[in-house]
Amino acid sequence: MTNSSRWPRGTGQWNSTKAVIVSSDHRVRDRLARIWSEQFDVDVVPTPLELIHRLETEGLRISTVVLADVVGSVDARGLFEFLDACYPWVRLIAIEDTTQLDQDREMQSQAAC
Repeated sequence: MTNSSRWPRGTGQWNSTKAVIVSSDHRVRDRLARIWSEQFDVDVVPTPLELIHRLETEGLRISTVVLADVVGSVDARGLFEFLDACYPWVRLIAIEDTTQLDQDREMQSQAAC
C-alpha cells in the first residue's frame, strides 16, 4: 500500500502549511500562537536566526512568518526586507505594536459579556 492510497483524494492532507511566529517575548509568542493555530500548524521561535534555520530546513512547508518583538543585531525592517528577498514564497506579517494585541483581546472579552 502506498501513502497516497491511505487518504481519500482531495482531503489536502499532504498540502498543509505552517506559520512561524518570531518574537523575543514568550507571552507574545504564546498569544500569537493561540490566534494563528486556529488556521495553521504553528511553530514559534525566539530569534531571527532560528527562523532562518527553519526556513532553510522546511522550505516551502512554511507559508507565513509573523514578526513581532524582534530583538538582536537586526531591526524588524531589515529582517523583513531580507526575508522578502530570500524567501519570496513566504507571506510576511509584521506586528509593530504588540500592546495592541492586549487591547484587542480585552475588547473581544468585553463584547462577549
